[in-house]
Amino acid sequence: MDINFIKQKTRKAIRDPKWAIKRTATLCKDIYTSKKIKYRKYIPIKHKGHYQYTVVSAVYNVEKYLDEYFESLVNQSLDFQKHIHLVLVDDGSTDSSAAIIKKWQARYPDNIHYYYKENGGQASARNLGLQHVTTEWVTFIDPDDFISIDYFLNIDRFISKEKNISLIGCPLVFFFEDTHMFRDSHPLKYRFNKGNVTLDFQELNDYFQMSASTAFFRTQEIIGNHILFDSEMKPSFEDAKFVNDYLLRTNQGYKVGFVSDVSYFYRKRSDGTSTLDGAWKNPLLFSKVLSDGCLSILKESKKAFNGMVPVHFQRAVLYHVIWYINRIVDNYASISHLNKEQQEEFINLLFDIFKYIDSKTILKFNLAGSWWFQKSLMISGFKKEKLPKYYAYIENIDREKQQILLSFFTSPDELLEKVEIDGDDIIPSWDKTLKHTFINKVILHERRLWISYKDNINGLLSLYVDNQKVQINLSGKFHAQLGVNQILRAFKCPAKYQSSEDIWLIMDRDMQADDNAEHFYRYVKNNHPEQKIYFALSQKSHDWTRLELEGFNLLDYGSSQFEKILCKSSKIISSHADDYIVNYFGDQYGYSKKFVFLQHGITKDNLSKWLNTKKTLRCFITATYPEYESIASSESPYKFHRHDVALTGFPRHDALLKDSVNNEKTILIMPTWRDYIVGKIAGIGFSRELNKDFTNTLYYQHWNSFLNSEKLKELVEKYEFKVIFAPHANIEPYLPTFNIPDYINIWRAKDCSIQSLFKKSTFMITDYSSVAFEMAYLGKTVCYYQFDKELVFGGGHTTQEGYFSYEKDAFGPVVYTENDLLSSLETILKNQGQPTEPYLTRIKETFPFRDGKNSQRVYEAIKALDKPDEQEIKPDILMKNLNIAYQYKDWQLVKSRAELMLTIGNEDEKAIAYKLWLESLAELGQYELLESELDKIEDLGLVLMFKTKIAWAKNNYNDFVQSLTQLIKMNTDK
Repeated sequence: MDINFIKQKTRKAIRDPKWAIKRTATLCKDIYTSKKIKYRKYIPIKHKGHYQYTVVSAVYNVEKYLDEYFESLVNQSLDFQKHIHLVLVDDGSTDSSAAIIKKWQARYPDNIHYYYKENGGQASARNLGLQHVTTEWVTFIDPDDFISIDYFLNIDRFISKEKNISLIGCPLVFFFEDTHMFRDSHPLKYRFNKGNVTLDFQELNDYFQMSASTAFFRTQEIIGNHILFDSEMKPSFEDAKFVNDYLLRTNQGYKVGFVSDVSYFYRKRSDGTSTLDGAWKNPLLFSKVLSDGCLSILKESKKAFNGMVPVHFQRAVLYHVIWYINRIVDNYASISHLNKEQQEEFINLLFDIFKYIDSKTILKFNLAGSWWFQKSLMISGFKKEKLPKYYAYIENIDREKQQILLSFFTSPDELLEKVEIDGDDIIPSWDKTLKHTFINKVILHERRLWISYKDNINGLLSLYVDNQKVQINLSGKFHAQLGVNQILRAFKCPAKYQSSEDIWLIMDRDMQADDNAEHFYRYVKNNHPEQKIYFALSQKSHDWTRLELEGFNLLDYGSSQFEKILCKSSKIISSHADDYIVNYFGDQYGYSKKFVFLQHGITKDNLSKWLNTKKTLRCFITATYPEYESIASSESPYKFHRHDVALTGFPRHDALLKDSVNNEKTILIMPTWRDYIVGKIAGIGFSRELNKDFTNTLYYQHWNSFLNSEKLKELVEKYEFKVIFAPHANIEPYLPTFNIPDYINIWRAKDCSIQSLFKKSTFMITDYSSVAFEMAYLGKTVCYYQFDKELVFGGGHTTQEGYFSYEKDAFGPVVYTENDLLSSLETILKNQGQPTEPYLTRIKETFPFRDGKNSQRVYEAIKALDKPDEQEIKPDILMKNLNIAYQYKDWQLVKSRAELMLTIGNEDEKAIAYKLWLESLAELGQYELLESELDKIEDLGLVLMFKTKIAWAKNNYNDFVQSLTQLIKMNTDK
């Protein structure tokens, strides 16, 4: 186990004793459970019961798990031979599953029954098994799972006491195969918190059952009501449809029981092939499962219960649907495998489903991580209803700028908002609307406001949305209003992070430098020696000695000295935003530090789902105009405001332009990595586990084939070019698996500076890597080989497609097959690798800065983080708030906001504000002030309009007619 991982958990235990106690209890329970299961077969006592039970199991290629399945059943404390029967239906297995079943069948011929059928899926196998059930009770344990030793005994005792039971639900406990750990963390575990429970069908409410594997059924009720598993509900709703059909069609006089003192152990396979894990790849999940599953249950229950859908059916469907919402919202790539017609059908089915789910049910639904965001999204987006109330959240503060970050959700409309401190209208210093989408349709707005508390430190903060006073959440508690001092105390810097020094901790990766952070550190070291800076890097890194010789003030990443300086630093400045950098201690550093994201590469794709989780990111460095706008603009999916984003250029680009050469006639092959082909992160840092199936991936097969192409060898020999293969750092561990010809050189990060590699290369072949921008910065051609584009942008990597279009913006040809790649390569080589149109123009127009001052601009942006805003109220934000107040006819608000605009706006803005201010005077009945202003106005039409209004309001009909006549005549003349 990674030593840094152990250290982090130790620190967390010291910092959070409650977590440590809970974690220790969990580990002890895991060990106890594991030992109990291990030694259960040695327990000789077998109990007699009252009933006979059958387990129907659909078997398909589970040879690895069958022995453990059988052992958990034959070693039950309820006498297996007298009470338990197993019906195993082999659904066309191609492994040794049949042989293992027959081995156990030979031991217990009267209890174990084997049937074979051609492969047709779990539903058809279970339905065949049901034909051979003769016992009173039946359950459907999966053959890769197992159960606790008293599972059947405790069920039998429960049934013997509760005679009128028709359905029994049991707790599901996760068993993680790779770690052999047990987790009692299923979202529906709350049903067992009160011990054994018995409920009438009409009283189920929160107690709904979704799994057939963890349930017991009366066999005659299944057969008599012709209830079957539906194969079109696979792979994630077969059980739920079966269970809810059972509840709908059986005798409503029966009761439902939930037994707490048993455990069904659901195996989470290390190879990711558990039944539920493959669900999202199946198109039926987005059509038949919803139409014939969820919607059918709702319609049938409404018909059966006199036009009302019982709450437990609503909650059962909602529990299934919430997984779609959590996965797909703001993540169009997750359903990119569906065509447009399928996507339209899917979203229409969701709208139909929510017609049957009450808003009250949604508001009370807290499962699967649902909080106010999901509830607002469902009510506003799918029920198309106005939110019944609003909640706001204090997310952060900026001590230096004296601002508070406030966020809240609204429907996709412009609503009247009013922030007050001690009753005074406070215009946000910065505001942004995040537009949350579902399949590219906006269904919810998230408003994010930075509110200035300058000169109001003792004031009371309130928020009104759509004329409703909003409850504001601070540290998990809601308040009608909050004292500014109360907010500041909640964000008080913890003692361990308090420091009077302005220390900057700078780093690239833990194991590698040579990126923006190294170049920025060098600039500060040479140009601002007064600034106290440190550079963090593992002493094991190949870059350590080089930087040490250069005089870098190095900290060994993970050491006690590193942690000491990290605690006292005011800024963390890095080219990477992984948690081992931005949240090393797991507590967001008590919001005491500002994280400056220098970036590793230009953000051309949509990384908002990841970067929006970085709570302390206060300075986002960008290098191109499109990149800057994609992150900072009002239409951006990122949560960052314009004052959080700086267009400066990258520090490393300053050095890139120096002594650039391209006369070595070198082809640089530099593909990026894929999230789906590498192992999981191992402990703390950037290292990962190895994927033993790497050579079966499309990545390996396509790149290995290209590198071994005879045509490639022929071309480079003909045009006398060298070839360098330089894969991403995450792919370096797999280099031994490639069959790389001798004429191709392999580059690793430890070999030389990556910048020197770019400089000496003539052109590049990549796929999706942002290193293409480095070559473009040097005026060099890039060829893109994207054989797996749909997979990468369909959820196979950590990114979604962003503003950058490879067809319109790329710096060279984009190809999808090896033949096309070789053809494009030949064309490029004929031109000696030099860029041609339209790529040459794109290269020249992409970068706004080539002056060698990027590091200087980054330094100035960081220093500005500690300075007050030059303009506390921005005219564009004020004008927007003024117009919304006008739309809502809140004349007092119009008046005050117009008066403010008259003091800070430009001439055009002041002209608009003045007219709105006059109208507010008329509507508020402040006629004397309005009449005194009319004498100053040269616009006769405007004067007559307001004189008409005043006369009408005062019931002065002669003046009204006179003014109106003049106004009509003037307009007629015009």
